[in-house]
Amino acid sequence: MATDGQILLYHTEEHLNHLGELFNRAEESHTKQRIDGDTEVMHNTRNAVYRATGSVIAAVDHTFLPITDPLSIRTAFCCVRPPGHHAEQNRAMGFCFVNGAAVAAQHARTCHGIDRVAVLDFDVHHGNGTEQGFRADSSGCLFYGSTQEMGNYPGTGDQPPLAPVSNEEMDVMRDRLGEKNFELLWGKEGSLEVAEDAEDRRVVNREIIGGRGSREEFRRRWREVIYEMVRFNPQLVIISAGFDAHIRDPLGGMQLEEEDYKWATELVMDACKLCAQQQGSAVPCISVLEGGYDLLAISRSAAVHVKALFEKALEHTESEALCKALEHTESEANNDDAQVEEQDESHIEDETSVGCNNIEEKSNESIADVWEDDKDKVDGVLSLDDVLASLDVSINSLMLSALMSNTTTAGLADSVSGDDVNCKPSLGSTDSSDALVPGEVQVSEPLVNNAVDEDERGGL
Repeated sequence: MATDGQILLYHTEEHLNHLGELFNRAEESHTKQRIDGDTEVMHNTRNAVYRATGSVIAAVDHTFLPITDPLSIRTAFCCVRPPGHHAEQNRAMGFCFVNGAAVAAQHARTCHGIDRVAVLDFDVHHGNGTEQGFRADSSGCLFYGSTQEMGNYPGTGDQPPLAPVSNEEMDVMRDRLGEKNFELLWGKEGSLEVAEDAEDRRVVNREIIGGRGSREEFRRRWREVIYEMVRFNPQLVIISAGFDAHIRDPLGGMQLEEEDYKWATELVMDACKLCAQQQGSAVPCISVLEGGYDLLAISRSAAVHVKALFEKALEHTESEALCKALEHTESEANNDDAQVEEQDESHIEDETSVGCNNIEEKSNESIADVWEDDKDKVDGVLSLDDVLASLDVSINSLMLSALMSNTTTAGLADSVSGDDVNCKPSLGSTDSSDALVPGEVQVSEPLVNNAVDEDERGGL
């Protein structure tokens, strides 16, 4: 459960007080309190909003625990509703009351000493609430990148004038990333375009015309967003994952399919790895559910999205374990070489032979030890079948879990409530049987109660 202090890291006190008044009225009278034509407060809205926001905050907290901590995670999917990316700092709108992704970004900076945070948004509707606060932030430490359907709600996020990336910039990025990584980022779609104004390269908007051709255009423009994100080099990435650009969705005109969300997620995770290589430390990526209004589309899209997060997190963990093993082996070899050189000169030939044998034996042992240690961690992670089962692709349970928000991602229990900013991880239990393992992706369990009246569905 989020606290008022955490929400105030992004939103104004005036906004929070106004929401509080509406929540109180709805809870006392059990009547709807209308904010606008799309957005209503009901008697359970306060609970849903605070739990949804608290889930994203908790996911951030656990990504920044030491990797040796059994509660540390590498990635998470926050299957929550209501969404948040339309909520501005002083205004609720578009089904959104509190901007969970933006609050979590500011929480990471405040409580975890993170300098640079990126929020990526592939919802069919522009995240005006996120852009409003990020563009106004004078530190330059917040990045927002969005693709959205041209002309759709809320009418914000105009695409600025674009021009092809200069040869000089391409050379700089090649030197910075290496040729192979640069080609991975650049892709095969052709020349990427960037904005002329520096501010429009930190707040990146790409508009896509709906209908035929929107899939191809999405992939081109999403790659431009990710290119700018890598250039920004964040230490944490948050995905505002709205699945309403799907071809089945009634509120959008784009024609994305599950394969497009899989591709987009994998590109984000690969970009996080590129940033991690530049920084010398892992760059976590967490995802929070935003829009999506067709039950079959959102279920299938969320499943492939989480599967991609999960597989890439494991891939990166295994790669890091191998690098750690090789570094450990090299260190052991250097130590043994130094010991050999210090031996008595008369026995140097024999001792060198012994030393080389020791190096080989210890190298093999160290690789095996490190790999087995990491394998234990990987073996403890949920299988893909477990992930999909936990998501519960049987449509109703996934959507009800999202709508009601009675469970939070990463199996994370409520944080201690209060008005102060809580900078401690909010997982209540430390039972080793329930502990998360490093590199793990965790998803919420679906609700088993299907009895939700129609009033609870509306407005969320």
